[in-house]
Amino acid sequence: MNKSDECSKELEKLRLRLAEAEETLNAIQNGQVDAVVVNGSKGTQVFTLEGSDYAYRILIEDMNEGVALLTMDLSIYYCNSKLASMFDMPLENMIGKPITDFIFLNQLKECKIPIESGSDSSCKEEISIESADGTLVTFQINISFLKKIDGYYLIVTDLTEQKKAEQELHNLLKDLERSNKELQQFAYVSSHDLQEPLRTIASFTQLLERRYKGKFDSDADEFMDYIVEAAKRMQRMIIDLLEYSRVSMNQEEFEEIDTAEVLDEALFNLRGTVENNNAIITHDDLPKVTADKNQLVKIFQNLISNAIKFKKENEQPKIHISAKKDPQKNQYVFSIQDNGIGMDSQYAERIFTLFQRLHTRDEYQGTGIGLSVAKKIVERHGGCIWVESELGVGSTFYFTLPTDPKIN
Repeated sequence: MNKSDECSKELEKLRLRLAEAEETLNAIQNGQVDAVVVNGSKGTQVFTLEGSDYAYRILIEDMNEGVALLTMDLSIYYCNSKLASMFDMPLENMIGKPITDFIFLNQLKECKIPIESGSDSSCKEEISIESADGTLVTFQINISFLKKIDGYYLIVTDLTEQKKAEQELHNLLKDLERSNKELQQFAYVSSHDLQEPLRTIASFTQLLERRYKGKFDSDADEFMDYIVEAAKRMQRMIIDLLEYSRVSMNQEEFEEIDTAEVLDEALFNLRGTVENNNAIITHDDLPKVTADKNQLVKIFQNLISNAIKFKKENEQPKIHISAKKDPQKNQYVFSIQDNGIGMDSQYAERIFTLFQRLHTRDEYQGTGIGLSVAKKIVERHGGCIWVESELGVGSTFYFTLPTDPKIN
């Protein structure tokens, strides 16, 4: 080969290198290159670049998460200041280093992302890393392989405050659960212990009334009547309060039960009330559910007795029970419809409050606790209860029970 041919060959090589350099320069100017990797005497070096994506980089810098772009061999060629601060490292010292200097390779592989194959996939995983002072810090890492950059996109979120808040919430919930149990126990014991002195007051007042009624003036007789009536009313309230407490205290295991049989048992308990009021009670086919049978009997009993109690004057009470499955919410919706006096819709929530009444005791007897008991039982079963009513037309009470026992 003569010297002219050698010069031509070298010239062609130079032209190719120049074309490659121009192509790289254009890519840098167009913001298509984030970094340049140089393999030289100092080993592999990564140099980040600023281009048309400057605004994008500013946005990344302002994030609360740590962000990094990794090469296929997991070297960092870009990261934001947040990531550097997470690992207590100057930003300039992060560039070019393998991410495995900060996050163990086995922790990355726990993400179930195939690091070796580099397929299009991503995942999240919680990891614990020892900080400079020796404490363990919990991070969530989200790593994705992106073909466009032929590498990995890493997001690291510090979960320290979140975990601290979760633990505080857990402690608060445990304290609240303990307080609720103590309050339920207190209500139960207090109500039980109050019955004895109250019975004594009622008994001796009735004894005074029998022995000395008419021997004093009319005011004295009236006062004794007030005392006896107040004592009886207090006894009823204490008995009802005990019943309310027992919803939480006396809980049975959930089992599969036929609600038609539950309804039959409730109606058997109410047979005297049903017969005395000549009530007509009908029902559709009812499903099987997983529940506390005794408490479910109490729900039907309370709602049906209410429907009979608040019947229209001189009109035969008619009550219909039905149930429909709501597959979208995985629940059964039960309804108890009556043709009673109804009520104004503004009281639809108030009636479920403990000891709340819409009528005087002279009009309707009771303490106003039956619906509160029903609400507490339904909520224990993972359902909810509400009413739709129109004054003078009647009411329909609804309550839900989950179709899936696991929801309970």
